[in-house]
Amino acid sequence: MGIFDRFRSLLDGKLNVDQQYELLRSAVSGTMSSFYMAKDKRTGEVVGLKILDTEKTTFFESRFKGLSKPTEGEIAQ
Repeated sequence: MGIFDRFRSLLDGKLNVDQQYELLRSAVSGTMSSFYMAKDKRTGEVVGLKILDTEKTTFFESRFKGLSKPTEGEIAQ
């Protein structure tokens, strides 16, 4: 399973961030998400983790219904 397949499989269900990742530090905060440096508890790998604000993302995505465009989550992958 490739890295993109792994992320896609995570999106099929809800991800428990606290269970899978140790947040090491906040890297960037934007208007629709926060980005963290995190450690994957299963692999020990240090990763970048973008956490979307659900309410803001839902509102933003609703503006583009019917258009063929990737979602914010797909872009983040």
